[in-house]
Amino acid sequence: MKLSIIRIYVLTLVGITTVVLLALGLSSTPVKADDIYHSAKFQFVQQAELVSATTVNVTVRYSCLPSNPGRIRVELDQDGSVGLGSDFNAICDGANHTTDVEVTGGPSFGPGSAAVVGTIENATSTSVAGVSDEINLK
Repeated sequence: MKLSIIRIYVLTLVGITTVVLLALGLSSTPVKADDIYHSAKFQFVQQAELVSATTVNVTVRYSCLPSNPGRIRVELDQDGSVGLGSDFNAICDGANHTTDVEVTGGPSFGPGSAAVVGTIENATSTSVAGVSDEINLK
């Protein structure tokens, strides 16, 4: 009798564990940035123009829904040399656009790779996207 009570407890525990694991496995699907940001898109062109040791022109592609003007923000970090650039006149009309954002800072940007983070948002912050990436400075 004692053995069958233990057997019932073990089988119940195994059953509950199986149900929990199945539920977790079915509900934990990965989420991509595109799944979150449906109304705006933001992307870096992989090569940026190194203007000087303190200035880099970073090309971005974006789209966002109205209202205007939109705001683009780009942060760049290359081995501790940090820069920031903004464009407060982005066109948010649902179409695809390309623009250069002048990033200034430094003190010593040079040829090579750099980490970048960028965002686009419309005037009411209802259409927003952001991305982090690695680009090459030339």
